[in-house]
Amino acid sequence: MRALVKKARGKGHFELMEMPRPRPEPDEILIRVRAAGVCGSDIHIFDDAIKTPIHTPVIVGHECAGDVIEVGSQVKDFAVGERVSIESTKVCCEQCELCLAGNYNLCKQRRLFGYWYDGCFAEQIAVPAKRAYRLPPHIAYEEGALCEPLACAVHAVNELTPVAPGEFVVVIGPGTIGLLTQIVAQAEGAHVAVISTPSSSPRLRMAERLGAALTLELEKDDVPARILEATGGKGADVVFECAGSPKAVDLGFDLVRKGGRFTLEGLFGQFIPMDFDKVAFKEIRVVGALGQKRSAWNISMQYLAERRVNVAPLISRQVPLEDWEKAFDWTRGTAGREHIKVLLIP
Repeated sequence: MRALVKKARGKGHFELMEMPRPRPEPDEILIRVRAAGVCGSDIHIFDDAIKTPIHTPVIVGHECAGDVIEVGSQVKDFAVGERVSIESTKVCCEQCELCLAGNYNLCKQRRLFGYWYDGCFAEQIAVPAKRAYRLPPHIAYEEGALCEPLACAVHAVNELTPVAPGEFVVVIGPGTIGLLTQIVAQAEGAHVAVISTPSSSPRLRMAERLGAALTLELEKDDVPARILEATGGKGADVVFECAGSPKAVDLGFDLVRKGGRFTLEGLFGQFIPMDFDKVAFKEIRVVGALGQKRSAWNISMQYLAERRVNVAPLISRQVPLEDWEKAFDWTRGTAGREHIKVLLIP
């Protein structure tokens, strides 16, 4: 089968090549991949600039949806022909305190599809049945490929920083995760302001389409003044940093109100300085968000089933697996910032 492989560590070393068809273990299902999303972390894998454990050679990709075409001998919960999406986690130790509490996204032994185990930039992928979720009937494969990043946003908004109806939320960075964070916060009744750099202004237009209460562009708008105006002078109840930018962190500390919450979803890939005096003087509650887990997936699938969120507008382009370089350029932003989620169609 055709697959996009990172053949060795170091920058690049990606090649579209023929790979053996995977064989499902007794507890696994075999999925024909219908759509796979390109994530910013896939760019980091290409650049070899990510702290998540990688083992090469490996088929890249961890966001996908498809059809079950074979089930292992021990699998009872799935049947051939069902439509599913999958978690990014393949294995964890299942014995540490974190795993036993359901927080396996933090397990030291957690290993992911597309990093350590063969992922979904391929025609087929074998997945433990417990890591798969049925798609609601009205959800297309293309939308199903966004279930994984949706679960990341749900983990941040619903589980780590619960947002109450009527609260004022700021999202910095209108990429895929930022826009999904926006729509999840809105689903919980929050008023959301989205902030971008000038290079991401096309994505800011998407935030407007998705119902943002306020959209602001750095270097064009007086962002702190506009947020104070919108909140009666107190500042945002919650700030979600989704840009992975040191300047965005510092800005977020300025925008959040005293006693407010700040959640870090963006990743930097390097050490960055932070002014924690701002945290102390405002008594800001700061939390980091990493990936997702089963509880977040269950909430995400309920959102989709009840039509409380719509991820379809975020899909910008769909291209064959052979055009992966174009898809990466669009995702990276080197070909313009108008694209949000680019899908590969094996």
